[in-house]
Amino acid sequence: MNNNLFNKNFTLVLIGQIISLFGTAILRFALPLYLLLETGSASLFGGVMALQFIPYIILTLIGGVIADRFNKKNIMVILDFTMALILMAIILLIETVDIVPLFMTSLILISCIGGLYQPTVQACIPLLSSKENMMKSGAIISQVNALDDLIGPIIAGVLLTAFGIKPILVISMICFALSSLMEMFIKIPHAKKEKKESVYASVKNDLKESIEYVCNSNQNINKIGFIILLFNLIVSSLIIVGVPLLITEVLGLSLQMLGYSSSAIALGGLIGGILTGVFSDKLKLEKCHLILLASSLMIVVMALPLLLNLPTILTYFIIVLSSMIIMIVATMFTIQIITYLQIKTPEHLVGKVIALMMTFAMLGQPIGLVLYGFLFDIMASDVALIILLAAIVSVIISLKSRTFFKAFKE
Repeated sequence: MNNNLFNKNFTLVLIGQIISLFGTAILRFALPLYLLLETGSASLFGGVMALQFIPYIILTLIGGVIADRFNKKNIMVILDFTMALILMAIILLIETVDIVPLFMTSLILISCIGGLYQPTVQACIPLLSSKENMMKSGAIISQVNALDDLIGPIIAGVLLTAFGIKPILVISMICFALSSLMEMFIKIPHAKKEKKESVYASVKNDLKESIEYVCNSNQNINKIGFIILLFNLIVSSLIIVGVPLLITEVLGLSLQMLGYSSSAIALGGLIGGILTGVFSDKLKLEKCHLILLASSLMIVVMALPLLLNLPTILTYFIIVLSSMIIMIVATMFTIQIITYLQIKTPEHLVGKVIALMMTFAMLGQPIGLVLYGFLFDIMASDVALIILLAAIVSVIISLKSRTFFKAFKE
């Protein structure tokens, strides 16, 4: 294995990610926002956001099995090319089909592709990076994701306001096609396995093996997954649904302001990735409860301007800054956890175990998205109370996790 961090194959994966994730970022911003603007329903917005997570959760498990059994390069090429074809179909249908169900279907298909795609990317890192570079490699991939999420909403907001949705679909299609082309030149080690059983039996046995490893491992992987599930339920869902609703519905601000907020949150992810890479030798899993506590306290800060009825623009900046800091610490936490799994998990199980953990951790998000959408509809005049209750619950979870994370001191 090449000990150079930016070896040829890792660099090609990185470039492919930059292009592909940019296409995903502008779609992820524009399509749900369009549905919110068309309907004005917080419940529908939360429901649609939750709906797209369900296939992602299911297919992430399958994606982990596929990542460990098949050529990872081919998986990425096929999935990106499929995304380009899906977007081409949407562009051709947009003038003749009711746009709301079309976009809801599109979000579900994008979610399906993402569920299959991400475990493959994570499973590539141990094969393309040395052990000492693994956390830095994970941080770089995270920074690329954050950078695309930083630029994507700004561009999508401008395009959506000035030209409508069609240019966004065209640009995304081109991005996925280029990414697919770029990934054809990647060389990832792959040992072809003999087919001794049916595909169904292979998937069933692989999932059973990974579940047994997670449940029986002395690395406490199952407890880590449970903590992440709770934080996705309370914190991540609040950022995904709550912030857009606060900015557009409660504060009554423009699409551009929402785009700036999404980019600021993505900048937090970028900063979190950079900080993780810079301080990778000093970050300790035993201190992770402090990271979770910091994000919980930022939710308290987010609620204050609403409780105090501060001016709209000041409230906006406090909400955005708080969300940005939450993203910084959440990214640092996520990279540490994934790196831990990549190092501790046997190579033949890496893709499946990470996919299983991602799936389990994300189970809380659909519930949280629907719950926040419902609460923002029925408690439209008391949104500060919703946020404050979320802060209290997340602080309690952070403090309770202290004993667990201290067990990782060695």
